[in-house]
Amino acid sequence: MKKRELEQFFTRASFTAGDFGGKCFRAICRTTGANWYHRTARRYYCEDCATDINLGCQLKGEPALCTRRAS
Repeated sequence: MKKRELEQFFTRASFTAGDFGGKCFRAICRTTGANWYHRTARRYYCEDCATDINLGCQLKGEPALCTRRAS
């Protein structure tokens, strides 16, 4: 590929799963607009998946793993 084609390819692919504002990192979800940071995985999740993860932590008596990041 030429340099210009590579730049266009990487610009289109800039929001991948787990990136802020991109798709949720959970494989069964992939909802867009992920803005909840998982401090262990160091990836972003959608609000629904982050809530599920935090609920699981709460049930185990552990601190929440996901925190919301403002844009």
